[in-house]
Amino acid sequence: MSSLACYRYKTPVLTGPWRRLPDRAIDDAVRACQARLDEQGEVTWEVAGAIERSECHHGAPCRGAYPTE
Repeated sequence: MSSLACYRYKTPVLTGPWRRLPDRAIDDAVRACQARLDEQGEVTWEVAGAIERSECHHGAPCRGAYPTE
């Protein structure tokens, strides 16, 4: 049985909301001008950043609040 995971982008200045899919977290980073996607769909960070992953459970960074989208 696989556990649920949440994803968000994180840069030194901004942190996105938790999302169900890493692609949604990347979309958030692009909308916030923290990253961009090239023609091949590769992510280039405008500032130092990454997609953070959290297992969803009460003690996790996402506090077990598995996003609805």
